[in-house]
Amino acid sequence: MKPLVTMIVLLLAGLPQVAQARSRTIHATQTANCNRHPATVAVEGPATITCLNPSQSIHRQGSPAAACYITGPGVEQVVPKDGNIAINGAGKVTLTCHGDGSLTCSARIDD
Repeated sequence: MKPLVTMIVLLLAGLPQVAQARSRTIHATQTANCNRHPATVAVEGPATITCLNPSQSIHRQGSPAAACYITGPGVEQVVPKDGNIAINGAGKVTLTCHGDGSLTCSARIDD
């Protein structure tokens, strides 16, 4: 019985570590007079960021639709609703709302 236990311990010790993925949601706003309230979070490595539910109080003809503006390691981009981008390394990710008028936006970070 003792050799079997030793063998199991050796096998388990040799298994690679499995990283746990996590998902977080951050929220940002912008007032009608363009006072921005961004959200910033640290990521430890590669991550996928998805823009969720951007909305605006006013949509003028010719103005851009509400979206997320995401910056992070190697990324600085406007991302439309349900669009996503990939972050390749560790660092800070900042979400700002993009559009006219009062804005709210959220982004899901899967890392």
